[in-house]
Amino acid sequence: MRACVESVSLPERGLTATKSVQLFAHPVSIRLGSEPPGLAVSAGVFNGVAPFTIEAIEAGNVTLSTPLTQQLGGRTYSFERWSDGGARVHSVTAGAAPGYTAFYSTPTGPPPPPPPEPPGEATPQTRLFKRPPKTTRSSAARFEFSSDPAAAKFECKLGAAPYKACRSPRIYRKLQPGPYVLRIRAVNAEGTADATPVLVRWKVLEDDPSGSEGRKKSRGA
Repeated sequence: MRACVESVSLPERGLTATKSVQLFAHPVSIRLGSEPPGLAVSAGVFNGVAPFTIEAIEAGNVTLSTPLTQQLGGRTYSFERWSDGGARVHSVTAGAAPGYTAFYSTPTGPPPPPPPEPPGEATPQTRLFKRPPKTTRSSAARFEFSSDPAAAKFECKLGAAPYKACRSPRIYRKLQPGPYVLRIRAVNAEGTADATPVLVRWKVLEDDPSGSEGRKKSRGA
């Protein structure tokens, strides 16, 4: 910034003096904050949500102000003090301190309830449509199943073996005589498995090489 100063003396002698002086303003930064953060404060012509930083001319006067009460997160906060001890509205000298914080009281009463979480995908329920009879001489077993709601995948567990991915229909072949237990569960896209998988028990009987059972049936035994 430039200022021009003229001085005139002894006009009757024709003497005139003119002098130009250059003046440079030095800016300084002032940081404005609030406690809790996120409240509105003002510094001169600057208004904003704290924290933020402004620039002012060093040694110049800056008026700080903030509302008496403010709403934040559904709660009401009341002004208590500025960090420099000044009133709610007061002037400070730019450069005297690096920043100023407006402190507000902590409101009483319970905080507002948190927003509800978005609903997750429903846990699938496994449905069984076809299975072998409880006792059979067949060495093959066929299972048909689905889920409600529709699942991303299914897992099957035969006996003591771990769960493995499977799909409907699931057919087991070359089963040896003996008892069997199969568990089937649906798993949704989020990886949540049916906590109550379908449980199927059946027994494969040995073949009757003599054919005596067939003869008994033909005699009505």
